[in-house]
Amino acid sequence: MFCPECGNALSDGQKFCPKCGTPVEDTGKSDTAEGEASSSFFGTAGTFYTGSGTGADHAKNDNLHMVMRIACGVFAVFFLLSALTRIPGLFAMIFGLRIGYFISTFFGFAAALVMGVSTAAAAWKWSGKLRNLVFGGAVLGVALRLLSLIVMLVVNLISYGVFMGGRSFFYWLGYVVVAAALFGLMHVMGCAPVVGETKESFTASMKEGFSELSGAAKDLQKQQAEKNAARKQNAAAYQAPPAGGATGGQTPPPAGGQGEYQVPPAGAPGYGMPPMGYGMPTTPPRGMMAKKTDRSIWIYILLSLVTCGIYPYFFIHSLAKDVNDLCEGDGESTSGILTFILLGFVTCGIYRIIWWYKLANRLQANGPRYNVPIQENGTTYVMWLLFGILLCGIGPFIALNFVINNTNKLCSVYNQYNGLR
Repeated sequence: MFCPECGNALSDGQKFCPKCGTPVEDTGKSDTAEGEASSSFFGTAGTFYTGSGTGADHAKNDNLHMVMRIACGVFAVFFLLSALTRIPGLFAMIFGLRIGYFISTFFGFAAALVMGVSTAAAAWKWSGKLRNLVFGGAVLGVALRLLSLIVMLVVNLISYGVFMGGRSFFYWLGYVVVAAALFGLMHVMGCAPVVGETKESFTASMKEGFSELSGAAKDLQKQQAEKNAARKQNAAAYQAPPAGGATGGQTPPPAGGQGEYQVPPAGAPGYGMPPMGYGMPTTPPRGMMAKKTDRSIWIYILLSLVTCGIYPYFFIHSLAKDVNDLCEGDGESTSGILTFILLGFVTCGIYRIIWWYKLANRLQANGPRYNVPIQENGTTYVMWLLFGILLCGIGPFIALNFVINNTNKLCSVYNQYNGLR
């Protein structure tokens, strides 16, 4: 007997698959001479499905799972890129006080984001338990895209007296086709969503889908925590004080990362020197010019408004220069303002998100050189940028504030280490 969900071999009498947890029920039939064994299982909503235990059928099931994940991966890339390319338009509409078009663009952004996240979840961790969650996200994406289309048509009718935007209707049909394709794939796999389910079973299935993704995320977080613990253990080996209580340097930072970070004066030996790489001791880069430690998100917003959008480019130029000095020797390089502008224009704004993503990752990677723990990385920045925009558009500013604060921390230690003011 085999698990109909993952194809794992099961012993007679087993009620659950030990690999994926799918409930199974032994039919009591013995294997035939050809090696066939029929099996059955109850879906998460209580719907009964049947499946054959032959090797060919299991190979077919694995192939369908692979097709589902590949298709969802392609859909996810398309829709997430579509969501990203709408972000500049959102800011353009809101600053231009074009409220009607902003609402239409916002619904379009939300539709692409919901569809992209739903299909990305299936591409990452597909199982029959996600069927209603993924299909529900697709249906919600279709509905939001339709709202975007309706709002745009109404605004065009009010502004110009005619219905314009017929091309967007075909874009909406694309969403419908994707939702239909997902339903068809699930139907072929024997786990069609919604069909034959009650309201209670549908709700239970949605909760089970969230639990499935939550469990996978917790496993990933646990693995990352284990890696971080190993790195801290290696770092502690190089930060322990010499035997006998001799202190050749400054006191290490207190537990929990609180308090002032003490660094040895330039050239002074000591155990307080932060490690880097594979536990090899190193020091922050030498420098002759003090770095800015007073960057502020409020000053950024104020000067951006006063200069009609010019100040952000000066800010990025200054930030890139300081980060390259702070992280000198790490093998990375943050591109300057010209590359930021040109590639940002060519890629419709996508490169700018990649630029900030890499910058945030670089700051976190260089934190140990300064004994400054940095929790936020590039993923944190992108998540706040994408999902935080749903919070009245303040998400991008929260993401930028993370970068500013982390840069200020490193600049402060850099200046102390080099005796700069």
